[in-house]
Amino acid sequence: MNWFTLGTDYGSSRTRSFSEIFPTFNEFYDYWNETTFSKQANRVSNIIPEGGFMAPSNLALIYELLLSRYANSTIAASDENRFKLQCMALIFQYAPAWIKSIELQHYLHEINLSGDEWLRGSSQIFNQSYNPSEDPGTDSMDTLSTINQQSVNIQKRDRFKALAILEELLKTDITNSFLNKFKKLFRVIVAPQRPLFYVTEELEDV
Repeated sequence: MNWFTLGTDYGSSRTRSFSEIFPTFNEFYDYWNETTFSKQANRVSNIIPEGGFMAPSNLALIYELLLSRYANSTIAASDENRFKLQCMALIFQYAPAWIKSIELQHYLHEINLSGDEWLRGSSQIFNQSYNPSEDPGTDSMDTLSTINQQSVNIQKRDRFKALAILEELLKTDITNSFLNKFKKLFRVIVAPQRPLFYVTEELEDV
């Protein structure tokens, strides 16, 4: 008696993989544009330059990162529509902060260590004005425009202490933390395929 299962040489899975559901970026991008998440992101794009956080270039980067991590991973949901919406919801929730963190890291990498600007600490300025005959009144939160006396406290960091602070600000796991948000959408068992059965020789009756 021969036993066999349908599927590839490695067995067949009950659910499809990420690369099977979104084989190209265009399909990924088209689905994003169909969701309410895209419409809400487009509202933000009107006040944020260069297409906002969800510009096509950023979505292309997210797609390729997801493909590099989860291309052959099968999804944990039987309903693919649920998986797609959950994926887009996570992008809408976490991608803007991740993209801004990448921009901040790029700014830190561009700091010129040979200059002195990065050594400056915080500054405190104390102004004092005597008997001004002008607004604002005593019940106002506005500041006075006249100054009779000013005291300034400027802090300067030691170079090695400033380097230590800069090193603490530099991060290498920002993207890894972002991609881990999607891990729950995929099956985590070792072998999700249906088993394959082989018969190598005919069994003889005893």
